[in-house]
Amino acid sequence: MTFDMDPAEPIPPGSSLHDMAMEAVRAGTPREGGCSSVQGDMCLCDKCTSIVDRYVTEDRNATADEVNAALNKKAGV
Repeated sequence: MTFDMDPAEPIPPGSSLHDMAMEAVRAGTPREGGCSSVQGDMCLCDKCTSIVDRYVTEDRNATADEVNAALNKKAGV
């Protein structure tokens, strides 16, 4: 996934460049299209976000174990 970030945007106090990148993923607008997400502390592309969202039907983000279970189930593992 590729995200556009403004290099002139100052890093907020107490944050890191990594924090800003995670926020870009949470915003869900990668160059490639679709809707990304951060679930279970993992950055998910549009396709993986859709798989995990169908697996976890409650209105919440998935845990790391749920993300792995959803993707493994889809892969037939």
